[in-house]
Amino acid sequence: MSAALATHHDPLRALLEGSLRARFQFEWGELDDRTVWARLPDQSVVRLGREGLHLLLDLDAGREREAALTRYGLSREEFEGILARVAMGGGVRPTGEGYGKITRAAPQADRRLAPWLLLALPLAILHAEYLASYARTALLQTWADGLLVLGLGLVAAMLHELGHYFAARPYFRPTFGFTWLGWFPAVYADTQQAWTLPRGIRLRISAAGVLVDLWVNALLILLVVANPALEYYATPFLLAQLARWSLTLNPFFDGDGYWLLCDGLRITNLRTYAKQRLAEGRRDVFSLYALVSLGLGLLSLVGLVLLVWNVLGNAALAAGLLR
Repeated sequence: MSAALATHHDPLRALLEGSLRARFQFEWGELDDRTVWARLPDQSVVRLGREGLHLLLDLDAGREREAALTRYGLSREEFEGILARVAMGGGVRPTGEGYGKITRAAPQADRRLAPWLLLALPLAILHAEYLASYARTALLQTWADGLLVLGLGLVAAMLHELGHYFAARPYFRPTFGFTWLGWFPAVYADTQQAWTLPRGIRLRISAAGVLVDLWVNALLILLVVANPALEYYATPFLLAQLARWSLTLNPFFDGDGYWLLCDGLRITNLRTYAKQRLAEGRRDVFSLYALVSLGLGLLSLVGLVLLVWNVLGNAALAAGLLR
């Protein structure tokens, strides 16, 4: 434990150096794997093992530090790490400065995807009807038109990530920001703390982005029906959306589709599990998944190398270095 941390958290320093008469303040509940999530006063969420939770409960009741360490078989480093996480979130209150409370949060309903699927089904049918009856334009005629559709695509991608953000916001504090993927701007919503929630809620958070896409596309389709001249821009935009879904919903790459599949199968990390099955010589659907995943990864690498080679070759030709 650093001196700076102890200085900023006097209750934590008291716990580490002397009397353990302090109060803890957090809500907690069980996870699928029987570990524990804890929501601290600053609304951050951490995961604790059973021993860590019982340690805090005992310390809160006044048990001596050494006795608690011995009882739960924790090292001093593990002990300090648990207290540090709780203290950083404002979860330590010294006795005499108001009592904290440790409460078991009311069980959250493991919400199902059925209502969302019922909502998404008519939107998907609307998409299919548009592509069958209204779509005419496959390619745009000018670079300016292409840039306009690209800009609309970036806005749609931002709304997609905002869908994840607002779906997670009632349960924890996700982060939203901008980054770069190579030369391309990108937006992201960091919802990693979703693993502290029941499986059904995690499924909803993972599916929220695509549901927002469906609503955005449906609104554009209705605009085209009202003003057919917009079809020239709408169809390439929708085709670009479908292309993006082919990546984000592809269960073999990290994305919404992969995490939906993991939660649907109740497997924390499907790719790791599948590779283990393959290494063990198992012949099952998981080993097949690992093989397909490895094959697609290899194809993606080859495609990237060919793209770079093509770009460099064209640049060399333009510079007169090659004939």
